[in-house]
Amino acid sequence: MISYLLATKDPISESKQTLDSILSLPQHDREIVICCPEHLVESNDDYVWVPDRECTGSAHAYNEAYKFSKGDYIAIIIDDILLPSNFLDILDFMESDFMSKKKFKISNIMWDGGPGLAAYGHDDLPDGESVWPIDKYHPVNVDKCPYSVIPLPFFQRETIEKYLSNQPFHHDFKNHLIDHWLGFYLCKNESYEPHKWRCPSLRYTMTPIRKPGNSTHDGYDMQVLKRLTDTFVAGVTPYA
Repeated sequence: MISYLLATKDPISESKQTLDSILSLPQHDREIVICCPEHLVESNDDYVWVPDRECTGSAHAYNEAYKFSKGDYIAIIIDDILLPSNFLDILDFMESDFMSKKKFKISNIMWDGGPGLAAYGHDDLPDGESVWPIDKYHPVNVDKCPYSVIPLPFFQRETIEKYLSNQPFHHDFKNHLIDHWLGFYLCKNESYEPHKWRCPSLRYTMTPIRKPGNSTHDGYDMQVLKRLTDTFVAGVTPYA
């Protein structure tokens, strides 16, 4: 089973295109788990509804959704992306010989890249460029770069349970940079080859109307990332 986790603070009608892209996939064992503010929960049996009673940001919401999921695989979804029609190719990739040799069974399926790493398959950048320059504004010490960023990970549930403190994202974050910490943690704990960890046949597309990002907690999240990476010790520091 694949559990598709969606965290949103908006009415579910605004996620219709994203949800339709999941529902239009070939029939497979799946569930869609939606974590949203309690007043937006609907009486709709098509989805597993999880009320977000804290509303502190996406990290908490995804972790709450995960608690109510049952899938062997966990797909993180946001409400302004569309899954490709061949999305289920990811299952063959996760069972491939390449992934079978990896400690962390996680695919970076949106795009590759990170501080000091080139991006491939990024809607906003030509292939071979980096979206994050390493400069004084970047919270991670230059000596600890490069590392990958994993915006929309596809997890094997067993990996989350055994190696990621039984939660997809670190609970100290609010909205952003959770994908930086996940990528950093993988890169420093296992030989990580970013472009090889991405299912080669998949590429998300964006919905015609992109939602503005929530930058309310960016300063806080940058400090969390700095603290975690500054004190990180490979093989010792827990994920969360």
